[in-house]
Amino acid sequence: FAVVRRGGELVLGDAATGAVTRTLAKALYVPENTSYSFVNALFTPDGSEVCVPAAGAAVPVFEVATGESKRALAKG
Repeated sequence: FAVVRRGGELVLGDAATGAVTRTLAKALYVPENTSYSFVNALFTPDGSEVCVPAAGAAVPVFEVATGESKRALAKG
C-alpha cells in the first residue's frame, strides 16, 4: 500500500500485514501554500516502482525496495 502524508511524505507498506516498510520524505512536490485532499499513488504492474503524480512538476519514480529515485516522468 501507499499513503501520502502532509508535506509530500510517502509511506509504503505491506498490504497483507499492514506493516510499514519504508517512508520517503519528499516523494511529492507540494508548492508553497498548496494542499491536496487526496492524491494518487501509482505502482508499476510488477510492483517494483511507485510514483505520486502531481500537476506542475516532474514526477520522481521510486524503487519500492530501496526508496531511491533513479528516473522521473516529465511534467505535463
